Amino acid sequence: MNLILFKKHILIILCLLVINCNMQQRFNFSPKEKVLQSHSIPKSLAIETFQDLREKDVETRVGYFFIPFVFWETDSSYKRMFEPYAFYQTNKVLTYTLKKEIQSYQKFKEVYVATESDISDADYLLRGKILKTNIRRAYTLYGLSVFGVFLFPFGLPYSHHQLDTEFEFELVEAKTNKTLLSKKYPARISAFENLYSESFVKKANPFIEKQLETFAKDCIEVLSK
Repeated sequence: MNLILFKKHILIILCLLVINCNMQQRFNFSPKEKVLQSHSIPKSLAIETFQDLREKDVETRVGYFFIPFVFWETDSSYKRMFEPYAFYQTNKVLTYTLKKEIQSYQKFKEVYVATESDISDADYLLRGKILKTNIRRAYTLYGLSVFGVFLFPFGLPYSHHQLDTEFEFELVEAKTNKTLLSKKYPARISAFENLYSESFVKKANPFIEKQLETFAKDCIEVLSK
């Protein structure tokens, strides 16, 4: 009877862990309200779909931390672990997110995602590159194998996540191909997770949004001079 109760306790705690890991907030971006200025830019801005220049992943295996006396285990990837977070088509999602952010300034006559047929109609072109979305995760059961889950209701962390991102953006004058702005935006966020904490995805989404917001602001400032 005690063995059955023990198994039920482990199953319940593991289910809570799975729920906490999978209640992942999809990347649903809403631009912050802007203080609109009277000065507008009566020109059009076309955004090319971001280029995905991230490195290819090497398959890794996780599960050794279930072995007794193995205190932790790490796993890392360049893109594999980033995609299910929120972006199954990362380059397209980020492209349209940047479009919404720039539109929120209400500065341009038109802001659109470029296609081959209409790219020549724009006054300005914006090009983005995804250089890095490296994720490193560490897991622990404190060397206790499955018995380690009984520590989690006390708030002890079971994982640590670190996300390193880097984007490169270029703003050019379409007719002359003159570069008006070219800059890389690297950043890092890390956090522990426990049974009660906000998921790392929810923390990472605003972090990524801020990188796009920073570039959009830089872009507006350059063209407003």
